[in-house]
Amino acid sequence: MRPPSPATPAHFAARVHFLKDEVFEICSALALGESVLAHLGRRDDAAHLAAVFDVVEGRLAEPLPISTTG
Repeated sequence: MRPPSPATPAHFAARVHFLKDEVFEICSALALGESVLAHLGRRDDAAHLAAVFDVVEGRLAEPLPISTTG
């Protein structure tokens, strides 16, 4: 059996665009995960998901940047 090949590093775009429905699903998953982790007594992990949810929610309220090329 051959040894596993090393993982290829991921390269992420500077910006990612989601549809509103996709963001709703992301927020729902974060909220559900937070609730489940809190129920299991994993308060630190639940708080981390809550913080991520807050970041996503906060970005939804940010105004779009003004175009300087238009």
